[in-house]
Amino acid sequence: MRELVVVRHGESEGNARGLAQGRLPYPLTERGRAQALRVAQVMRALDWRPAHVRSSPLPRCRETAEIIATELRLTPPVPDQAFTEIDCGRATGRSFAELEREHPEFFHRPASEWLGFQELGGESDQQLVDRVAAGLDRLPADASVLLVTHGAVFKGVLAHLVGLHTQFFLELRHTTCLRLERRRIGTSEVVAWTHFFHAEEWSA
Repeated sequence: MRELVVVRHGESEGNARGLAQGRLPYPLTERGRAQALRVAQVMRALDWRPAHVRSSPLPRCRETAEIIATELRLTPPVPDQAFTEIDCGRATGRSFAELEREHPEFFHRPASEWLGFQELGGESDQQLVDRVAAGLDRLPADASVLLVTHGAVFKGVLAHLVGLHTQFFLELRHTTCLRLERRRIGTSEVVAWTHFFHAEEWSA
């Protein structure tokens, strides 16, 4: 892709309940739908009109993508399993508050030692980055793409394209937006980070 706009989905019912959702099919809340509409408004103000729309196949991402695409009259979103949420294993569907009480050694470790959910029977960070990278490689060449996905996948995108560790500190609230652009400098091609904002707080 030439340009990539990454958006974290709006608030889901699982988010509102404080759950480790994993790949459970929670829909958006009313607030989540309003957040998705706000993303579309911001993208319109910035004159961002991606030629292609991709999303995680989970409802919270599909619905976010559909709201944005409808508002901006973009092509319909195409779901791609490469951008689905990290598999949380035995944590799936459990409240984070309960999980932290039951597994303090897992949730309170230093970020540098975090390896995803493999210890709970889920997916590791490296497995996530590998599948995200495969999905990114399939995106249309020399085109602008909107990707609506999850917080963990958002970090996987940056790990692959920008080389950041998956546990870098960056507040990825619902409908956080990031714009990346491929640029050629001399004989080298680089990925430039051009915009980063929370849609609810954006102002011109």
